[in-house]
Amino acid sequence: MAQMNGGSGEPPVDLIPSLTPSPAPTPVSVFPITSRLTDPRLKNWLAKVPGEVNFTDYLSVIVVPEQKNYIFKGKELLKVYPVSTGAGQNKMPEGIWRIGDKKSSGLSQLYGPRLMFFELWDNGQFKETTRAFHGTSEPEKIGSNFGLGCVYHYNKDILEIYDLLPRGSLVVTTGDSSSTDWEILAGGTVVLSRGVDERIRKYKDVNYPWKKIKPLTRSADLTIVNFKSPFVKDCPYVPDKTVFCSQADYVKGIVSAGVDLVSVAGNHLGDYGVEGIEYTVDVLLGNDILFTGAGRNATEAFKPQIVELKKRDGDSLKIGFFSFNTVAGTSPAAGKGSTGVAWWDENLIKGLVENIRSYVDILMVMPNWGVEYTHQPTAGQIEIGHKLVNWGVDVVLGDQAHWVQKYEEYNGGLIFYGLGNLVFDQMWSQKTREGMLVKLKINQDKEFSFELIPTVIEDYAQPRLASAKETAQILGYMR
Repeated sequence: MAQMNGGSGEPPVDLIPSLTPSPAPTPVSVFPITSRLTDPRLKNWLAKVPGEVNFTDYLSVIVVPEQKNYIFKGKELLKVYPVSTGAGQNKMPEGIWRIGDKKSSGLSQLYGPRLMFFELWDNGQFKETTRAFHGTSEPEKIGSNFGLGCVYHYNKDILEIYDLLPRGSLVVTTGDSSSTDWEILAGGTVVLSRGVDERIRKYKDVNYPWKKIKPLTRSADLTIVNFKSPFVKDCPYVPDKTVFCSQADYVKGIVSAGVDLVSVAGNHLGDYGVEGIEYTVDVLLGNDILFTGAGRNATEAFKPQIVELKKRDGDSLKIGFFSFNTVAGTSPAAGKGSTGVAWWDENLIKGLVENIRSYVDILMVMPNWGVEYTHQPTAGQIEIGHKLVNWGVDVVLGDQAHWVQKYEEYNGGLIFYGLGNLVFDQMWSQKTREGMLVKLKINQDKEFSFELIPTVIEDYAQPRLASAKETAQILGYMR
């Protein structure tokens, strides 16, 4: 395990240093922290949910040993309610459910003022049941094992929950109350264009690319990918060119997959001009997806994100993340008043790292760098990677080669030179179908370890977990 440089306090106003030499003006801004109250156990609970079960908003997790109902919006913990779930034959069983019919009148006193029936996920579909959320006429028993196979709440609480959870909201009942470490999941190239676009249109399903990896992507405390195809209004289907765009509606699949943060510093982000870059920024902002690496000026493009994950006990983890590009393409460099992406500038990025380092527990960067179709990083990648770690970056998550590249542990940091393709249509070779998910695990002492999870793309659009044989081969490329 590696020890991260701990951080505390608030970042300075002059977070981003001046560019020297200066192809763009000095980007200076007050840097916000995105705070999220959550529970690291969420990943264990969501891992029980099959990938074909879609949800994007509210989630209820009933932890039976605790007699508690945890309500989440996305990955953010909104509130915890005491409940009663029954015992023995009447105990609420573990399972995957969703809210069905909701009743607010004509109820027996036994059920209190509101009743919300459950539908059970069984053999690939939801089926009606007689189990439910409801209130109670015996509030003194809340928090005990009292009940007849339903989930009892205080009457005041069921009124809140009834208004909060719409029909179709997911409910997970579990006996797992064990603690766990924080987890950050990172993946490589995502291009929702060309063959991926064709498959989404064919199946009429924006979630299609994500279904087989969704239990991983939506269960991590923070999920990061390299998003390389700009969102464009009325994006045309282009089957055979390297000019990429994504339908704006496809962002719903990204949200449903639990992706929290994207790099948009890629060399194709400008394929549809400045308008495409600006529209991409607007779509991401409108769907509460954090991003780095592009903006309407240099300040926005170079601005990193700090995400603070908080536990109810007061413990927290601050993660800093930024991205940049080194690869020629259609993406212009952002300037004082001009839209573009963040390009590599040694003095600027060194100053950025030095300024932000003491305010975060773990600092990560995703460079879009190197050359295509090789497992070996270039000398330039290695030089930049080493500099980043020497300056204070903990984890470098490189991407661009469309092949998985080697990684190294260097001077207390991790450098992944190429994560390969996560969602792309490059079915023409085995190596372009391969990708790598990096799962970082951070304990309470802020020590981190990692796990490598190889993926393989099927049907021009849909990654799956690699087989044992494929895993051995892909990991061999990384040594």
